[in-house]
Amino acid sequence: MTIYESLPEAFPASETAVALGIFDGLHLGHMAVIKTLVEISQNERLAPCMFTFNTTTLRPAMKTGERLLSEAMRNKILEKTGIEYVLMPDFSQFRDMGPKDFSLFLTRYLNVKAVFCGEDFRFGKGAKANAADLKSFLDGLASVHIIKTVTALGSAISATRIKRLLQEGDVAVANKLLGRPFSISAPVVRGRGIGHRHLLPTANQVYPENFAVPRFGVYASEAAASGRRYASVTNIGVKPTVGGAPLLAETHIFDFSGDLYGEEITVTLLAFIRGEEKFDGLTALKAQMEKDSVLAREIYSAYFAQVAE
Repeated sequence: MTIYESLPEAFPASETAVALGIFDGLHLGHMAVIKTLVEISQNERLAPCMFTFNTTTLRPAMKTGERLLSEAMRNKILEKTGIEYVLMPDFSQFRDMGPKDFSLFLTRYLNVKAVFCGEDFRFGKGAKANAADLKSFLDGLASVHIIKTVTALGSAISATRIKRLLQEGDVAVANKLLGRPFSISAPVVRGRGIGHRHLLPTANQVYPENFAVPRFGVYASEAAASGRRYASVTNIGVKPTVGGAPLLAETHIFDFSGDLYGEEITVTLLAFIRGEEKFDGLTALKAQMEKDSVLAREIYSAYFAQVAE
């Protein structure tokens, strides 16, 4: 898969099939668009592409909320889908382009023959145009495939719904709608050493900016560190018992020993255990952490036993 963070002077593929959208969550709804794109592009011998935007510095007005995965994490997932090219120019380059001009850009620059988007797709300056408008603009130039909204558990799958579930601590359902467990990737930073000296050792990560924040509390988790995966238990919050901490993800990694400072690790949340609490001292906190660890191990084992079935 080739990723272009700026548009090349000439696009290498002769004829393309293109998925359009921000794809900031790659949830099951997004994956339905991508799956259809790849299948049809193979049948019609078109190069499967995704046209999205780098929104690090500027995001569309309708996409101002926190991310569900980083662009780096998104690209790792896309590598396994069959997409050959990802174009992600900076959004500022296109924010003032009208809908018709954008549609014609697709045909002239990408030589697009088939376009794929969801029912709720919006585009053009001010996001004034919709999927039906795209079909009208491209009539006679390219086929437009509008993928029906995917529903689960009674309503449409959307990034907004998934983020609300995370805020409520319902990570299990959020993971089902994502099609994978919600994950956090960030480097391990040095803390005050309280965990190592008085509690249980933890790998501390400053919570990424502009990233969806789940309910503060303790989660059964899996940590990918130093090339291996480990059962773990993670607290997300501000450490009310000891005070004075920024928003952190603190993960006690079972059966691990070593130095992770500076290493970027990925922590995957599997299930919510309890909300964040303030305890009467470190002894009470340590006792609760040990109980949480026992439960987290049990959840981890049950989770992966179910996945294996």
